[in-house]
Amino acid sequence: MQIDIQTEAQYVILRLGGHPEPSTVVEAFRNATRTATDHGLKALLVENCLESHMSVTDLYFIASRIESAGVQRNMKIGLWCSDLEAADNLAFAVQVARNHGFQGFFSTDRSKVTNWLTAPATE
Repeated sequence: MQIDIQTEAQYVILRLGGHPEPSTVVEAFRNATRTATDHGLKALLVENCLESHMSVTDLYFIASRIESAGVQRNMKIGLWCSDLEAADNLAFAVQVARNHGFQGFFSTDRSKVTNWLTAPATE
C-alpha cells in the first residue's frame, strides 16, 4: 500500500493507494491526524477509492476505526474519489461516520470536498 501525507494551508491530505488492510488504514489515519495536530489543523482530505477494496463490514465499522486512530469529532474529514462506481459505498461510509458524531463529507468532485473542508464550521 502506498501512503502519502501532505500538509496544505488549511488541511492535511492523506492519499492511500493499493489494497490496504483495515489495520493499515487505521495507521494511515493515525499518522495523518498526528500531522494535522502538529500543524494546528482540524481538517483532513482523504484521496482514495478504498471502497473497492473494503467489505461492507469494514465500511460499517469505519467510525470505530477512525476513532481508534485518534481522529477527534471536531476534525472535518472530506473524502474524495473520482470513481463514480465507488460513490454509493463511500457515501455510506461517510454517513456511518456522521451517525457516530464525526464531521464527514464525500464527493466525486474534489473542489466540492475542499470547499467544504475550508468553509467555516456551522453549528
